[in-house]
Amino acid sequence: MESKIAGLNALKAAGITAEADHATDKIEAIQHVAAGMLLLSFEVHLSVCTSDDWTKYLCGVKNVIRAASLDRLDKDEDLTILLDWVYYHDVLARFSLRHWYRQHGKPALNLITVSCTSVEASTHVTEWIDQAMRRTSASSKIVDLLSELSDAVPRPLCGLTPAEHDELKRFLEILEWRIRNVKSPASTYEDEAANLKFELLKLAMLVYLNRVTWNQLRQTFSVRTQIERAFEILMQLETCERQFPIFIFGCEAQSDAQRTIVLDAISRTENSVCSRSLNHVRLLLQAIWAQEDLAEGKTNYWNKVSYVISCCMTLPSFA
Repeated sequence: MESKIAGLNALKAAGITAEADHATDKIEAIQHVAAGMLLLSFEVHLSVCTSDDWTKYLCGVKNVIRAASLDRLDKDEDLTILLDWVYYHDVLARFSLRHWYRQHGKPALNLITVSCTSVEASTHVTEWIDQAMRRTSASSKIVDLLSELSDAVPRPLCGLTPAEHDELKRFLEILEWRIRNVKSPASTYEDEAANLKFELLKLAMLVYLNRVTWNQLRQTFSVRTQIERAFEILMQLETCERQFPIFIFGCEAQSDAQRTIVLDAISRTENSVCSRSLNHVRLLLQAIWAQEDLAEGKTNYWNKVSYVISCCMTLPSFA
């Protein structure tokens, strides 16, 4: 515990120092970011349901990046990978926040955005990092699209004018087309597993987009086909480290056979040497399945997912 507190204080001090002195050593700032992400990864790896320290590390890292203007540097390969690492966790944190209702029935997005910025900062906490992380590699393109998907929060359609409804539908159609057509960065036969994981992530994004927007795209048949393909991939993969697609398709598992496929994928992944615990996502899926089994008729997708995620005392990570 003392080491964790020391790590958090060091990140906080690094952010304050960088705010006060814009000429701060860039190398030292990069080292602080790398150390913060290692601490974050350690917390996420433990997957402790009662600790939200990973969000504090993420906030500290983002403060250092902003204060030291690391996003404006001529990036070498190592820095690019480091910033992409931060961006990926930031986007998945925002996904969780969209469904985590912990403050008077409202989304808890402001809980992190407020704590991540200084009093003087008026820019939304994700604006600068979103802009900084948009690159030309396919791996960052898919994260950019996931970022846009996380922001596609549903709103009552009955309150939209016909023009607003048409505008929303055009936006969703364009986003869906962009997700379908993004290419995997792995193209060789040796990277077959990487290609399958990339395809699984795309399928998860497409299914989530249709579900969370009440099937505005009218693609019921396509969604069914995408779900079937996803379960085929889950059976083929030895491991699936990304928890987002596991959670999305776990929510789609209606039969005992499909749920077994998801649980088997989780078990195989946990048995690998480098895997973190997936117990948190397993517990969430078990709660989802209990809802489905007890419900009379179809359940509202947004409410179902939000209710289960909101039962978590701390923000879950699906990274």
